[in-house]
Parts: sequence; structure tokens; C-alpha cells
Amino acid sequence: MRPAVLPRLLPASGYRRMRWKNGGGETTEILIEPPAATLDGFDWRLSMARVESAGPFSIFAGVDRSLVLLEGEGLRFHPVGRGETILDRQTPPIEFPADVAVEAAPIGGPVLDFNVMSRRSRCRHHLWRVELASRSTLTPCGATTVATVWGGGAAFRGQDWQVATEAGDSLHWEGPASVPIEVEPTAPLTLLVVEFSPVQPPG
Repeated sequence: MRPAVLPRLLPASGYRRMRWKNGGGETTEILIEPPAATLDGFDWRLSMARVESAGPFSIFAGVDRSLVLLEGEGLRFHPVGRGETILDRQTPPIEFPADVAVEAAPIGGPVLDFNVMSRRSRCRHHLWRVELASRSTLTPCGATTVATVWGGGAAFRGQDWQVATEAGDSLHWEGPASVPIEVEPTAPLTLLVVEFSPVQPPG
């Protein structure tokens, strides 16, 4: 088993605000890997985006993407050539290729969404959302994990570490997989957990 790596706290105050790749709105970048990567060269990226009006999503060649709604009434989500989906705050995360054109329109006012992207030739990701009102146990399975708390703070405890987070903060750690982590919320919250695993080369 690999030795445990202490998690890194990512305060919400340190997230980077920037324009969408297509210039159509504003995004808040939580974390990108490698740290100095451009929007055309990252392995993976986590961000939040505010959608205020109807328009297209940015195109990212060779990238897979997951999306979940954090705030707002709903979002009409329409990949070109496919059926329309209505996302609200109860909708499970949706997965789609980021190199397919998507049209989206907020319902009843602006919305805020949580985005995960990974370059399919290098890694894969899984996004899951957990509603927490009491102590729970998280057992990551990926090589890299990022957990973002939304709506409240929480204490995370591992085998030999403890980190307190506030609403909007994220926690980033790498391995070992399948080691339980205790999460104790200070108030009911949404926990967004993203696991990344490298793509194994053929052969």
C-alpha cells in the first residue's frame, strides 16, 4: 500500500475567476492539473460556472465532462443532435463528451453549475454528489480525489490527519485508494466528490 499523503485544503477564497473559453460567461476554477496547464492542455479540471443567459457551452477537444447544478431553478441542456434534458438541483450528475456542441438555457434566472473535465487519453473521472446531515464515511477509489463542500462546512478525518473546511472549500488528496475517510458536517450540506484514475497505456 502506498503511504498516505496528507490532503491539501483549497479555500474558496483562493479559487481563480476567469472568462469561459468561448468568452460567453464567467467561471471559477477550483483546480487544474497540471497547475500551469492551459485550457487546451490540462489533464483534468474542476470549476464552477454561472450561466445567466442561453448560449453554447465551450468546446474542449478530447475531453469528457460531468455537470451538476448547485444553484438556481434549472438548466435546459441540449447536446446538438440529441434530446433535451432539464437539470435541477436533484438531477444526478450528467456525463457527456465536451467536444460535442451543447446549447444550454437557464430556467427562471441565473444558475450555478459544478463542472469536471478530464482528457480521455490520459485519465478518467467520476463525479458523485452526497447530501450529508450527519457523520458519514467516504471511501475513495481513485488515485486522486477532490471533495468540495457546498452549503456548510465539515471536518474530514483520515488515519492520521484532520482538516476542517468551510462552505465552498475543497480538499484535494492522492491515495491510497479504499481507505475510509470520516466526514462530519457542521450543518446539512452537499458534498461533491470527484475521483480521477489514470488511463492505462495499451499493452
